[in-house]
Amino acid sequence: MDHSVAVNELGQFHWQCGDLPAAQEQFERLLSIGQSEKSAQLCETAWNNLAVVHRELGDFVQAAICQQQAWKAALDLADAAELSPGSLACQLTNRANDAILARDFRLAERLLWSALRCDRLAGNLADEAADWGSLGIVSSLTGNLAAARSRFEQAHQIHAQLGDDRGMGCDLVHLAELALVDGDLAAARGLVNRSLVHFERDGCAGLVDRAHASRREIAARQRLASFDPARN
Repeated sequence: MDHSVAVNELGQFHWQCGDLPAAQEQFERLLSIGQSEKSAQLCETAWNNLAVVHRELGDFVQAAICQQQAWKAALDLADAAELSPGSLACQLTNRANDAILARDFRLAERLLWSALRCDRLAGNLADEAADWGSLGIVSSLTGNLAAARSRFEQAHQIHAQLGDDRGMGCDLVHLAELALVDGDLAAARGLVNRSLVHFERDGCAGLVDRAHASRREIAARQRLASFDPARN
């Protein structure tokens, strides 16, 4: 296996498992390889991945800087007629994530629909599912809960088709959060329990902990809802 591919896959593995510092280290190694080989493709991949990691770490300024560098590398590829629909979709999705963080939801949704079209053209189901999930998040943040539910369900359907336990678990957590907003505690608890099955099967320790925390919160709400003040 090519060394750069192995480094990227190891970084992706750490990211999937929630070990963000280890993922960052591998993606920085990938960037060094790309720079030493003067490979715009490797640099674009590394900068994109680093932007994702920094977003999840909460360092949104550094994430935006990394994303700008990824876009610059993508433009170099476009000049060389090497920019694929999948690569363009990745850029659009990540720029949409920055727009979400900036609360520019109209721009985020426009970028995500463009990314979705590119991912369909490239036949990339995994990224298409991620686009639907991000669209669901935008709908949730703008208060369109019916659209959010439909989009998370679309993402879940594709993740199920791919056998992606992590993706299915995340979709179910999002749906559980919508059920909480609707006040349907039983549905929320069932969805979180289903997400736990997927997270545990995939070995996502951090996501398992978060799902357990959500389950405890739901249980506390259920106890509060069943409290009879007349008995006090």
